[in-house]
Amino acid sequence: MTVSRHHNLAKKALPSLVTFFMGVGAMYIANVLITRHASVDAIAQWATLNAFMMIGGTFAIFGFDQQLIREPQAAKLIAKTSFFNISLVAVTASLVGYILGYTPSIIVGMCVIVGFAASALSFQWWRTNLLMTAAYLSNGAWRITFLIGVIFFFTTQKAELSTLLIAAYGIGFLIIGLLFWRLKPKIELISIHKDISEVKDIYIIGSSYFMAALSLAIASYGESLVVRTLGSTADVALYFKSVILFLFPGVMVNQYVAAVVGPALRQNEARAIRLLKRFKIWIVVALILVWPCLVFGGHILGYIIYGEVQTPIILAVLLSLTSCIRLLYIIPSNFVGITASKPQLRNISAAFLIFALLFPILAWGLSEAGLAVIFAVAIANLINWILRTVAGLSVVRERFALYPIQTT
Repeated sequence: MTVSRHHNLAKKALPSLVTFFMGVGAMYIANVLITRHASVDAIAQWATLNAFMMIGGTFAIFGFDQQLIREPQAAKLIAKTSFFNISLVAVTASLVGYILGYTPSIIVGMCVIVGFAASALSFQWWRTNLLMTAAYLSNGAWRITFLIGVIFFFTTQKAELSTLLIAAYGIGFLIIGLLFWRLKPKIELISIHKDISEVKDIYIIGSSYFMAALSLAIASYGESLVVRTLGSTADVALYFKSVILFLFPGVMVNQYVAAVVGPALRQNEARAIRLLKRFKIWIVVALILVWPCLVFGGHILGYIIYGEVQTPIILAVLLSLTSCIRLLYIIPSNFVGITASKPQLRNISAAFLIFALLFPILAWGLSEAGLAVIFAVAIANLINWILRTVAGLSVVRERFALYPIQTT
């Protein structure tokens, strides 16, 4: 019976798993092709635009996506508020990004922010309804289209990556529209909290999620901007290549597991905690084993993709360890986002943002002390992720205490 049950679970998870890896895999391959065929300056420009898109998109969403899974019954009000906020931020951020040289034009900045925000909100809506295949398709269609564009246009004709990205989002919008037209929610949505009744509530609660999301965006994508500020374009290109080899493989697994854990925790917290208590030792052991595997696997990937590995071994070790910490962070981040009270959410999110803002300052201090820029940024960001994880564990411990071992 146990074998049959696991077989059924695997069978249900397979479509979403395949769709997920098609999306993140497409973006990974696109990044590989860009770093293989583009000049150092073009790689640096792409890494910068990608970071701008992720961080600017975070301002546009303002935590609305997380509120969809926290309080899905307020989805219509959240959607209306999101439309206004995304429009306002897209215009403002694109102007700032163009002035700072992060985007080739204002139009490009607007398009990538709107595209990222819309796909993220669509992903979260289907994730909330436990339709994971639709969720990953809405968030992965533009990535697959972008890869196709890179293969057929960039590598052969050197087309502008920003143009290909905008076209990919356009096709992604068509697929998202088709999903909303053809699919209907199939479950009764549960809201653990009842805190949203008007727009003011959305912004108040969203401010906490925004602080957490902004700190996450800075921690995940701000490295390229910090390296570019403190170092050269060659440093950005080397760091970006190193991230592809030693950080992204673990992060891809991270993204899938994190998206599955959240809805499961919301629907049945007691069962989720029981499973975590049962396998907590094995989780730690697995991460200890994964660390050297990521270092070794990254070197193999480097020889396969580039024919050589230019990443210093110290940087490879630091990035792989960061990847492991980010895997562990899945647990506290979901508990904070779903089960934390409003005061807890606000306080921990503020702490997350403080850690993120200290990251570039720490990186600057380490580089001023004589450490190479790439090492300074890697160490500073590793410390940032460790602090985030430790801060989030306070909520995990509190929720665990509600379900003693003898009663689970």
